[in-house]
Parts: sequence; structure tokens; C-alpha cells
Amino acid sequence: MKSENGMTNGAARAVCELGNIQLPLTLRQAQGIVAGDKFEFITQGTMIIMVRHEPKCLACDDDTNVQKLHNTFLCEICREAIQGTLPKNA
Repeated sequence: MKSENGMTNGAARAVCELGNIQLPLTLRQAQGIVAGDKFEFITQGTMIIMVRHEPKCLACDDDTNVQKLHNTFLCEICREAIQGTLPKNA
């Protein structure tokens, strides 16, 4: 059911002693949420908004075509720039 502000109302969940809240299965399925997904939490007044974490490029802070390279994330442009500085294998 949608509220007057366009948000979907759902089932209430209790916070456990560790601070965890279990997301309803129907919500996880509808949003494609799987174990290991990362989220950021934003507060707006009394609301807590959960936003899927999208990695950004370490070098330029862009979020377009970002891929993990070793232990960091780089966009395509920065990956190509770095590859251009690496010595060629003989």
C-alpha cells in the first residue's frame, strides 16, 4: 500500500540486541537484495533511508563503469590511464 508521500508501507520489524533488522522476503525479492549487498543509511528528520551502495572510482570519484581492481575501485577512464603508465611485458 502506498502512503500519501508515495512510499510503500510494509510490515513492522523489531531491532534485535545487535542492532539488526530483518528485511521482509517480499521486499528483498522485489528489490533484488541478496546476502552481501551493501547499503548506506541516510537520515532525513525521523526517517532512516537505506540506499544501495554503489562504488565510486578512487581516483576521480566517478560512479560510471566502476570495476574492482585488487582492493580498490576504478572507472574505465582511470583504469586505461593507469594501464598506459605500466611497463609493457617483453
